Amino acid sequence: MSVSLVFQYGEQGWTDANEAEYQILSCLQWKTENLHSLEIATRQKFAILSKGQLEQSMVDLVERAHSLGALSPVNLIVAEVDQIFLFLGSGVASTTIATVESLWNKAVNVNKDEPWAIRLASVDELANVDSDLDFWPDAQEILQSHELGLSEFTTTVEELLAYSPPMEPSLSVDDGAEFSKPDVLRDLCIHALMSHGVRKGEILSMTVREYHSLVRGDFPTIKSGSENKPVPVEISAQTANLLSEHIANMKFTEDQYLFPSSRDASRHIAFHNLFHVYASWREEQINKVLENFYVMQKLGHAPQQDIDVSRLIKERMGHQALEALQCFVETSAGYVKPGQQQGPDGSSNAGSGTSIK
Repeated sequence: MSVSLVFQYGEQGWTDANEAEYQILSCLQWKTENLHSLEIATRQKFAILSKGQLEQSMVDLVERAHSLGALSPVNLIVAEVDQIFLFLGSGVASTTIATVESLWNKAVNVNKDEPWAIRLASVDELANVDSDLDFWPDAQEILQSHELGLSEFTTTVEELLAYSPPMEPSLSVDDGAEFSKPDVLRDLCIHALMSHGVRKGEILSMTVREYHSLVRGDFPTIKSGSENKPVPVEISAQTANLLSEHIANMKFTEDQYLFPSSRDASRHIAFHNLFHVYASWREEQINKVLENFYVMQKLGHAPQQDIDVSRLIKERMGHQALEALQCFVETSAGYVKPGQQQGPDGSSNAGSGTSIK
């Protein structure tokens, strides 16, 4: 199973022509089809047609292309064994094509283990020209049945906030090679439990038996931010899969610590080691929160009084990010706090603005 912190996964299906598998994805986009910068973000929707399940290496490549600003002209990607066909939107100018090809080749060359050749074509060619390429009828079917390309946001703020990277770990047990290192899987499991609101102290001392009790809903845990009141924690399927893999790899018994010390398995992981894992998770969550607010501002939705910022932060990762968010919002270009006036040079004059609490 492939995962992404950049793209949202939409419909997954199979074509009628050859029963080829495809995936619809979407993302935020700040470029036009001809690679010009946009002042307000838009949504890009595109499809990847692959032989079999969509590979993580392909998703990683498309993420790199997106980071280079080369994804916006692309409506459909066809992944072959040794080549990638990019079908560009009908509005892409001929003068843009060479730049698109150069940027995608740059994205491919980052990883020498991916010997893909880049091939470019237009969706107009796909719609109006017949070809003996095996994937051609499948690509035509996808193009006819889905609206792909750039579109303006018409969402509410709440819907926009849902358009963000998942809180779940960025890897799953299906990613194989990454789990050859037990510490990698251990850290992912800790991150997953933290994302569900389980506190550091409880993670530190939790046994395998207590974890299984937590999954059943009868372990008296106290979620972060719940005012010391025991509440049930609902463990997601992805988190459960990660923990099951971790327990099986380590050959744990029910009475062993879920996260033991690497030096002495009869003791739990040292607090300073757990805190290091926590710090990396916390930084990741803060970045997601700040990214959301940056997106909101780009879309003209700077935080106003009708948006409960505190609730948003607590839902995302707890109380700790409020100070970081306060600093980010107040220093972001173009943001004016309520009660302030913006000068002709873009500076803000202090007024009786309401701070985020």
